[in-house]
Amino acid sequence: MVAALAVPAFAPAGAGAQPPDREATVTPSAPAAWTGPAEVGHNEGYDPTSGLPCGDTAADRCDETLLHVDAGDFYATSGGGVEIGISGYSAGADFDLYVYRSDAAGSRGELVAASAGVAGVFENVAIPDADGDYLVRVIYWDVDPAESYDANAAFFRRAKDPPVVDDPAGLPDALASDPARGIKSHSEPHIAQNPTKAGMLVAGSKMYDTDRDSLAEYEFKIGTYVSFDHGRHWTDLGQLNTCPQEQAPPSTWPLGNTCYPANDPALAGTGPEDATDGRPDGDYGEEYTTSDVWVDFDDEGNAYAMVLDDPGFPSGAGWGMSFHRWSSVSRFDVQRGRTWSNRIPINAYPSPPEQDELLDDKNTFAVNNAGKDHDGKTGIIVACWTRNEPFTEERGPQEIVCERSTDGGRTWPGTPQAASPPEQRLVIGVDVVADKRDDHTFYLVWNDYFSGLVSGSGTNTMQVAKSTDGGLTWSAPVTAAEFVPLPNVFPRESFRNLSLPIMDVDRNGKLYLTYSDYNPATAGTPDADGLQADVKLVTSVDGGMTWGAPVKVNQDETNADQFQPYVRVAPNGQVNVSYFDRRMDAPDPPTHPGNFFIDTFLSRSDDGGATFTDERVSHEMWDPTVNPPISPSGQFIGDYQGLVADDCVANPFVNDTHLAKNSDPDPGFDAGKPASPYQEVFTWLVWSPRAFELGPSDCLGTPVPPRERLGVRARAARRAATARATRATRRVLARAAAS
Repeated sequence: MVAALAVPAFAPAGAGAQPPDREATVTPSAPAAWTGPAEVGHNEGYDPTSGLPCGDTAADRCDETLLHVDAGDFYATSGGGVEIGISGYSAGADFDLYVYRSDAAGSRGELVAASAGVAGVFENVAIPDADGDYLVRVIYWDVDPAESYDANAAFFRRAKDPPVVDDPAGLPDALASDPARGIKSHSEPHIAQNPTKAGMLVAGSKMYDTDRDSLAEYEFKIGTYVSFDHGRHWTDLGQLNTCPQEQAPPSTWPLGNTCYPANDPALAGTGPEDATDGRPDGDYGEEYTTSDVWVDFDDEGNAYAMVLDDPGFPSGAGWGMSFHRWSSVSRFDVQRGRTWSNRIPINAYPSPPEQDELLDDKNTFAVNNAGKDHDGKTGIIVACWTRNEPFTEERGPQEIVCERSTDGGRTWPGTPQAASPPEQRLVIGVDVVADKRDDHTFYLVWNDYFSGLVSGSGTNTMQVAKSTDGGLTWSAPVTAAEFVPLPNVFPRESFRNLSLPIMDVDRNGKLYLTYSDYNPATAGTPDADGLQADVKLVTSVDGGMTWGAPVKVNQDETNADQFQPYVRVAPNGQVNVSYFDRRMDAPDPPTHPGNFFIDTFLSRSDDGGATFTDERVSHEMWDPTVNPPISPSGQFIGDYQGLVADDCVANPFVNDTHLAKNSDPDPGFDAGKPASPYQEVFTWLVWSPRAFELGPSDCLGTPVPPRERLGVRARAARRAATARATRATRRVLARAAAS
């Protein structure tokens, strides 16, 4: 069975506390609706975990509704829940929506759902199996002039469990994370491949603390993994550079600590959300979080990891950037427990004013490996991120900034330099890639969502810039694509979405950029909001100066959503794009709307991204509502996933919850794997049909079954190659599972 999350005590009302502004009741046959007051609000300091501030002035505007949910026997024969949404305000108004468990008096309990998009976005959340009392808070985050909002709550149905679909069957997976470590969940995985030893992989992900309330309070550090056999077997290395608390006391933050203080599950944290915890307080390690890991290799065999670094200052801001090296990755290092280096600050905010005003987010880095391998030299490393900063007439509140290292990440002597122009005031999701031919050329891509807000079009643009001096300066950005961003939360879901770009460059300098676009749904097919997400790809053959028309990557003709794509181009030019996909979850009206449970798919192109073929990678759909972390902007399954690819094999690297299913594991795929009620991290070995064109080779340490070269019978041969690749992968992993 799926483990239930601990529910903390309800927060005391406190002296002078006011009752909720209103009460409403929703039943399966009677939706609820209400309207919030037209007021001005600037409650930009609201902390959804502590629930503060919440009042009736412009500085702390917070409108409360006590929602009574009477489910009756609704869930006896069906899954489902209650969807709550707010709408009816202008493009300039920014409301946020938070839902807490409650008692009949309206006391605030744990946060169960959140939606906090940008201005003008209508917010919605879905609460699975909802029953009882909930406190619905609408935060007037930035509403000026005064505006009101319209709210509604209604029941919806869906299947209780993911449907079993065996055609196509998918592939066996390899479990990278180790449930025995007691980590609550994993998300935002990233993976890198040694460019000179293809079987050597390092990876990382968020790992939520062993503390009982880490998911509800959204508290985590970074964990890492390593494989030396192309992803067939993995070692979970645990949390990155974590040390006993006494080795990293608060007096050393943010520049003096060389490691990250571990949390102590026996103690309560030191944040305002821990006031009613019941355990002795003092666990400051719980408040220190690291996030958004990005990993890469150089061509000397060294691995690197970059993380967001948050010492948990009282303001909640001050996030910086830190770096770690693993010199000459080897099995012997793992055996000795000597892997990642101590923390190397890239950027930190040492003073309280900086900590209050500045915050780094959504980081990426790349190592330039152009030139000769194993020559004793590591190429330039460029690290970039989104910096949140005060709004001025000249710039802000967001910009893309970069720093660089010329000594293998040991030092970062510069200061963050802006790469995005001042007129692009709202930017996020930067990705940096290094050219494979020139050791000083790098490319940047980011999502600019400011122009669409100003124009009212609602569209975003992907912006690409180039550096030819090793990241010292950047060209003026070029618009690579215009698209409709994904909603903050999909209909009838509660996990958040971000429209983040991912880019790669091949050996000839051709650029490939992938993202998700929200398109009109197909007429006549059931769909909740008339829109559906497709993965798109655009390419450039002139260094990013001009871009071709978007190509649809996923080849289904359904209204299912495809999202969180990642692209990697193999040395032989094959384009690989992996992504989350819900096409196998077909609608079954009226009991199940479909497009809810999630698979992983991989699409490949052998003609430079002009056309694609799809392959189902996962063998089982998974449920995103199983014990998710609760972020301030929604339930969390991650904003991105990972992928590496070479001429023989692609390795998608993702988190999912399929080991939490109530039925017995599928013996053909999951034999020997432990059950887990949380998000775990998996990879697959997806053979490339081109591996069979090459004749005998040594892709995985054992000969690849030879077959005739593809020739005039290309279509039939490719189908046969794909089938053989699938069977070969199953045989390899079956032997690995038995070893």
